[in-house]
Amino acid sequence: MNDIQRLKQLYPSLTVWEPFHTYHHHDLSWFFTEDHTIIGINQQELSEREREMLNIFLTPCNPESGVASDRAQAWRKLISASDGRGDVWWEDQPAAYRFIFFSLTELTLDVTGFYEAIQSLFPKEMPILWETPHLGVIIEELDRTEDDPISFENMIDVLMSDFYIKLHVHIGEFHFDLAEAAHAFSITQHGYEMSTRYLRKHVTTFIDVLPYFYLDQLPEETRTYIIKTVLGPVSDDTELLQTIKAFIQCNFNTTLAAKELYMHRNSLQYRIDKFIEKTGIDVRQFDEALTAYLAILQIEHH
Repeated sequence: MNDIQRLKQLYPSLTVWEPFHTYHHHDLSWFFTEDHTIIGINQQELSEREREMLNIFLTPCNPESGVASDRAQAWRKLISASDGRGDVWWEDQPAAYRFIFFSLTELTLDVTGFYEAIQSLFPKEMPILWETPHLGVIIEELDRTEDDPISFENMIDVLMSDFYIKLHVHIGEFHFDLAEAAHAFSITQHGYEMSTRYLRKHVTTFIDVLPYFYLDQLPEETRTYIIKTVLGPVSDDTELLQTIKAFIQCNFNTTLAAKELYMHRNSLQYRIDKFIEKTGIDVRQFDEALTAYLAILQIEHH
C-alpha cells in the first residue's frame, strides 16, 4: 500500500489531481507529495492540527492559484470540449488569445510567489492551467486586437534569477475565434513537446518549431532517403554539419556565424567550400540552403 492509499483510508475525499478536469477548488486543500503528485482533501475533513501535520510531510499548493481560477476553469472546460464549441462563454470574452506553455526544471516551493511574479508580467491577471507541478499553461488574453502582447525573452532571465530555477517557455500563435481553442491548444502543446526535444532555448515560438512539424510526419524510410540523398558523404561529419547549420541560421553572414562558432572567418569559409564540393549543394543560395538545412535537422531528428 503506497502513501496515497494510506491517506485515502484516513481521508475518503482524497482526490488525485488530473489535468483538464474540473474540481471545486474552494472546497479542497491541495498538496504536492514527495513524488510531485498533486492531491486534494476536502477541507471539512481536516482539523487545524491535521493540516499542520500534513504540512510537515506534504507541500501546500493550489493547482489553479489566484482569483483567476474561475476563469481558468472556464478555459479548461472549453479546450477539453470534444465538439470544439466556443459559444458557451462569459460575457467579457477576449478579442485575441494565445497559449504559453512553461516548464520548471525543479519544483519551486514558493508557489504563491511564483504565481504572483508570472502575473506581474501582464497588465491584468491571466488564467493559468497546471498540467503537473512542473508544467503550466498561461492563457494570454488581449482585450483588443491592437493591444501589444508581452515580450518574454528578457523577463525569463529575471524569473530564473529570482527563483533559482530554469524555465522553458513555448509561445503559441494568437487566435481570435474561441471555437478554435481546443485545436489551438493541442497544436501549441505539440509544439512545446518538440521544442523541449530539439531546441536548446529558454524561449521558443511556433515559428521556431515549424520545421519539426513537417519532419515529424515523415516515415522512417523517407527520412533515411533524405539524409542519404542530400547529405551523402558528409552525413557523419557532425562538426561540418553544425557549421553549415550555424551559417544558415545566421542569415548567410559568415562573420556572424564565425563569431557564434568561435572560429576564424577563413576557417568557416573553408568548411562552407568543403560542404559545397562534397555535396554539390550551394548553401549560399536560399533554395539549396533550405534543402540542406532541413536535411541537417532531419539527422538531429533521426
